[in-house]
Amino acid sequence: MGLDVSYYTSVKFVRKLREDEEYFDRNENCNGDMRHLCPVDFTRQADGVDGIYAVEGEVSFRVGSYSYYNHWRDQLAQLIGESSAAAVWEKSDAGKDGPFYDLIHFSDCEGVIGPQTCDRLAQSFDVWRDRAQEHGKKIGDRDFFTTYEEFRTAFKAAAGHGCVDFN
Repeated sequence: MGLDVSYYTSVKFVRKLREDEEYFDRNENCNGDMRHLCPVDFTRQADGVDGIYAVEGEVSFRVGSYSYYNHWRDQLAQLIGESSAAAVWEKSDAGKDGPFYDLIHFSDCEGVIGPQTCDRLAQSFDVWRDRAQEHGKKIGDRDFFTTYEEFRTAFKAAAGHGCVDFN
């Protein structure tokens, strides 16, 4: 088990989930280019994305085990001067606009990040890219920057019209 991420360059709302459809059967009644996308617990990051969507430009990647992702998220927090992801989670409302907040303070296993949040995250990933590369070298972790680049690519592709789906 681990974290897999799919991202879409475009999502178009088709319909709300019917009462007889459950979240855990989320793509059972979807075919082709249709996906059930829902925020689960993190509605701020979803930007209103919740329902069945027609999707375009799907790309997926495997982040790794949940423990690897949580370690990577701690390293991302350290990149921006925090001691850990938990330190970011404890920030006041003022900290919610900081770089990477919407990714660090997000599920490690499921949920959707909508187009406006993808745009904000893409900007952070661009601004911090050189420092992230140096951080990976400093901590001796080649995978840190590789994962950073995968997320950077995902958020840039989804910014404005798509979304990123943790599954």
